[in-house]
Formats: sequence, structure tokens, C-alpha cells
Amino acid sequence: MRLLKYQREVFQSTAQTTIIEKPRQCGLTSLMVYIVLTRMLSRPGHRVYYISRDEDSAKEVIEKLTHAVQALNSVEPGFFQVGKRAQASKSRVTLRNGSCCIALSSNIDAI
Repeated sequence: MRLLKYQREVFQSTAQTTIIEKPRQCGLTSLMVYIVLTRMLSRPGHRVYYISRDEDSAKEVIEKLTHAVQALNSVEPGFFQVGKRAQASKSRVTLRNGSCCIALSSNIDAI
């Protein structure tokens, strides 16, 4: 994946918490899905909270993350076998290693 300068800065950040204010359609959602998946795979039990502007955007992140996991599973069959601790829902993806991503809306009306 070739990264632009601003994408590299986000990817290389070692901050525990990352808050990004950005315009639409600049490629950060796809980059964030990549970062989230990388952290989930490399850190068993890791928990990521992804806050989006609205519920639809939060669901889009979960859909992209689920698609990425399925794509990796097609390359390495059985790597992401569904077990007791592996699941996906509209707002959460949990891997068998206990890592999960929970996508939430920052809009109070979505709660």
C-alpha cells in the first residue's frame, strides 16, 4: 500500500490515542482500517474504539474491516476461523485472539 505524506504521518504515529479532523474522501478511513487490523493482529486482546461522525460511517468502518478480515482468510484459509471469541456485528469485530474493534457514532442521536 503506497501512502501519501499525511497518511504516513498517521500510520507512523506511536500515540496511544489518535484524534484526526479531516475532510471527506481523503483516504483516511481505508488507512485507519489497515491500522486497526494491524493492531488487532499484532496485539492479542487489543481493544480499538473507532468514533465516527454518524452511525452509517461507523458501520462502514466495520464493513471494511470485516471485508479485510475475509480477504486475509481467503489467502490463508482457516487463519480467521470463527470460534467462541471470533465474531462480527454491525458495530463490532472480534478476532479469535480476543482483539476487537468497536465502532461508535459521535452523534448523540445515534445512541
